[in-house]
Amino acid sequence: MRESLKLGLAAILAFSSSCSRQELPQPVHPNPFYASIEREIRKNDNWVEGFITEDASETNNDGFISLMIYGEEELKSLAEMGISPPIASYNPKSKVLLLPNYPNESENAEVLNAIDHELWHTLYNSKDINGLTSSNFYKGPSQEEISNYVQVKTNNNEFDKLKSSIAKVEYIEDFKVLSAEFADYYGQYAELLESYNSQVSKNDNNSLKEYLSEEEKRRIDEERKTIHNKINQFKPILEKIYDWREEIVKGNNRSNLSLLESTLDDLSALKNKFESYTKELSQFKDLPKINKNFNSKENTIYEQAEERHFQAEIKSLEDKLSKSHSETEREILISRISWDKQHHQEMSKIKSFENQIPSFLDSIIFSHKYKAQIVADANKNSAKDILSTDEVMARIVDSLYSLYFDEVTQHNFPLNKEDLNFLSGFEYKGKKIFKKGIEKYTLGLEMIGDGVSKDEIKKQLEYSTSFTYKGRTYNWPESKFSIKGNLPMWNLIK
Repeated sequence: MRESLKLGLAAILAFSSSCSRQELPQPVHPNPFYASIEREIRKNDNWVEGFITEDASETNNDGFISLMIYGEEELKSLAEMGISPPIASYNPKSKVLLLPNYPNESENAEVLNAIDHELWHTLYNSKDINGLTSSNFYKGPSQEEISNYVQVKTNNNEFDKLKSSIAKVEYIEDFKVLSAEFADYYGQYAELLESYNSQVSKNDNNSLKEYLSEEEKRRIDEERKTIHNKINQFKPILEKIYDWREEIVKGNNRSNLSLLESTLDDLSALKNKFESYTKELSQFKDLPKINKNFNSKENTIYEQAEERHFQAEIKSLEDKLSKSHSETEREILISRISWDKQHHQEMSKIKSFENQIPSFLDSIIFSHKYKAQIVADANKNSAKDILSTDEVMARIVDSLYSLYFDEVTQHNFPLNKEDLNFLSGFEYKGKKIFKKGIEKYTLGLEMIGDGVSKDEIKKQLEYSTSFTYKGRTYNWPESKFSIKGNLPMWNLIK
C-alpha cells in the first residue's frame, strides 16, 4: 500500500518543531547523468570508497568495480535489433557495473533507482566469482547463513502473492510457447494452401495436360483429392483455434495483464485447452510435407510429358529433314532443330534451379515456437531468480537505502527489526557496511509510528547527510566518490 497517513494540524506542528534536516549538496559534475550516479553511490556507506573506480580511464583494475554505460546510439541500435537492455546490471566476471544512459529522464530515473540493488551484487559471492564478502577485511554472515536468512525471510504470508505471480509467469510463458506453436501451424497451413491452390491453378491450365497418359491423369487426380480432403479437415480446426486465440490476445491487450490477474486454476485450464487444440492439429503435421512431395511428383509427371512432347516434335522435324530435297528447307530445318535443342537444354537448367529454391528456403525458415521457447526459458529463469539468495538480498539492500516501507513486490520488500539486526552484522575493515541505511530505516520506522507519511520520510531522509528528530541529531556524511573523465561505452554489438 502506498497510501500515506493524514496528519492532523497538531501532529504537523509537532513534527515541524522536532526535526530539521540538511540536504546532500547538489552534484557538481557537469554531466547531469554522471552527477546523479555520483549522488546514488555517495548515499551508500563508505565501503564504496576505493572499491568503485572513480577514474573512468581506468578499467579492468583487479579488485575494483568499473562503471560503463550504454550510449544513446548504442541503445538505438539495440532497439532496432529488437534487444532490450536491462535497466542496470553487474557483470561479476568483468567487474563492470553497466548503466544505460537514455535520452529521457524518466527512463534514466529507473536506471538510477537500480544502483542500490546492483551494488549488493558487487558485495556478494555469486557464480563462483568472489565479491567484497570474500575479502580478508570482511566480517559477518557466511554464505550459508545468508542463504538461511533469505529462506526464513521469504517463507511467510507476505510473499505468497509474489510466489503466486512467479508461478503464473510459468503458465503464461507456456501459453506463449503454445501460441507460437499454433503460429507455426497456421503459417504452415497458409503456405500449404497457397502452394496447393497455385499448383492446381498452374496444372489445370497447363497446355501439356493433353500429353498426359490416362494412368498419369488418374494418379494426379487421386492424390490431389486426398490432399484436398485433408485440407478441408484441417481448415476448420485451425480457424477455431485462431478465433479463440485472437479473443484471448484482444482481451489481454497484448500485455499479459489479464492473464496475470487470472487464478492458477484458470491458467492451468487455459493451457490444457490449448494443448488439446495443438494435439488435434498434430495429426496433420506431415501434410505440408506430403503436399510438397506430391507437388514435386506432379511436376515430374508434367516434365516427363513435356519431354515426350519435345522429343516428338524433334523427331517430326528430323523426319522432314530426311525427306527434304531442298537445300534451303534443309538449312532451315537443321537450324530449327539446333535452336530448339539448345533452348530446351537452357530451360531445363532454369527449371532445375527453380526446383531447388523451395528446399533452400525451407532450410532457413525460423520456427516461431523455437524462438518463443528461448524467450520463455529466459523469462522463467528470471522469475525464479527473484527468490534466489542473491536477488532477495539485492532487493533487501535496495529497500534499505531507498527507504521502502510498503508491501512485498517483485522489486522491493518491507523490512523489520529482525532484518535490520541481520544487516548490522555485515562489516568491512571494522565498519558496518550498511550503517547509514540501517540508521535511516530504523528512524523511518519510528517516524511511521509517530504518524509521518512514508512518502515524507523518503523525501526527508534518503539523501540527507544530517537530520535532527526529537532532539536527536544524526550525521550521515556522504561517501567520497566523484567520476573523473567520461565513462567508457559498453558495446554489445561488436
